[in-house]
Amino acid sequence: MKGKQGKASATCEWIKVEPVIGDKCQAQTFEEFVSFDSLRAILEFRANLLLQKTGMELSNRLMGEIK
Repeated sequence: MKGKQGKASATCEWIKVEPVIGDKCQAQTFEEFVSFDSLRAILEFRANLLLQKTGMELSNRLMGEIK
């Protein structure tokens, strides 16, 4: 089956490869904190953190089983 490689799904563009540990929320006021963009960034950060931690745990377990 031939076809063009399209753009990756817009729903997954927020996933980061670089480490997110150490990132901090930039909101200075309560209004900034509860804004849609801030809450979305917080949820994306949490999802990235969990994905990265899980990836590392899986990698470590696989490497432990291979040895």
